[in-house]
Amino acid sequence: MIILASACFAIFFVLNGLNKTFYVDTKPFNCIPCLSAWTAFVLFFMPEWIVNFVLAMFGSGVLGMIGYRLMIKL
Repeated sequence: MIILASACFAIFFVLNGLNKTFYVDTKPFNCIPCLSAWTAFVLFFMPEWIVNFVLAMFGSGVLGMIGYRLMIKL
């Protein structure tokens, strides 16, 4: 769950350009593997309900982006 939540958070963060919006265009924030590793490290120490919340919020965002791009290709 932690790995999936951190990957969804990192993909959502980088693909939506939030690193440029918040002016943090540096190494851990513009690299998906780096950001997901640091997010997984932080989520490891969080309670399970926070991990589930992050997974639900950012997982739905990633699935929404994938579905939108697939609908455009139809």
